[in-house]
Amino acid sequence: MKSCFITILLILLIAINLTFIWCNSLLDQTQSGQVSSEVTEVIRPILEPIIGEDNYSGGIVRKLAHFVEFGVLGGLLSLLMNRLHLTRGLSRLLLLPYLLTSGLLAAMIDETIQIYTNRGSQVLDVWLDFSGVIVGFALTHAVTMAILIIIRKKKQI
Repeated sequence: MKSCFITILLILLIAINLTFIWCNSLLDQTQSGQVSSEVTEVIRPILEPIIGEDNYSGGIVRKLAHFVEFGVLGGLLSLLMNRLHLTRGLSRLLLLPYLLTSGLLAAMIDETIQIYTNRGSQVLDVWLDFSGVIVGFALTHAVTMAILIIIRKKKQI
């Protein structure tokens, strides 16, 4: 029962993440620009030491936000893959293409939504979003595997 709950929770978190991403894409140019300006002011203290004072714009913040949103999606997909592997015995190699394709499809849907909000759609943005999926997936998978190795070594001692 516990493993079923965790799997359902992961699927729910993925749905929430996609809803957040796609609802942001439903904003028109003015609304999106306003949100980007507000976020820029909040993260200014973090960005300035990294990329310099006033070396960023709302556009950079939007691209970074998309990368992070899709990175979270990739991380959640990685956790779901590991969960399905551990609880259902499904091969990670079998699950990997399906889950990564899901991330690519989510990025394509996101850009398609933006066509209808007069924000335009760019293939480059699909690649940026999918890169976020891959990076989030890889980082989460690496951390998960490291934790599992540490747990197994402690059990052997």
